[in-house]
Amino acid sequence: MDETTQQNQTALRRPVVQYLTQQQEEKKERIKLWMGACMIIVAASIDLFEGLLNLVGIGEIFSTLISVCADTIFMIWFWMLGISLMKNPRALISMAAQAIIGLIPFLNTLPELTLGVIGVVVFTRMVDKSNTLGKLANMAQGKIKS
Repeated sequence: MDETTQQNQTALRRPVVQYLTQQQEEKKERIKLWMGACMIIVAASIDLFEGLLNLVGIGEIFSTLISVCADTIFMIWFWMLGISLMKNPRALISMAAQAIIGLIPFLNTLPELTLGVIGVVVFTRMVDKSNTLGKLANMAQGKIKS
């Protein structure tokens, strides 16, 4: 009787350890909160610089070049974080809309880059959290077995 009690306790403990390691692995977020804040600050700085150049008058000449370079930098940054804009339609629409606005003179004074980056960061974090919560709920219901 003592042996079966020990076996039952051991059998109960093993899945709990496996669930904890799975929960820790599933909590990976592609964009951490601090990284999202850094991206938004960089985007806002670039938009502010573009706006100041537009006020001086030379912004209309350099604004298109700045917009293209900034879009390229953020595309690479998102790619390095593992975010594919082609697989996420919301992020693609957000970045495409801000890129088009950034190429139009006089409209490029708006903070379009900041709004586009905020959109991608928010959409990505929502998807990551919903996937994590969905997997944890399935595990709690016993639908996912390790």
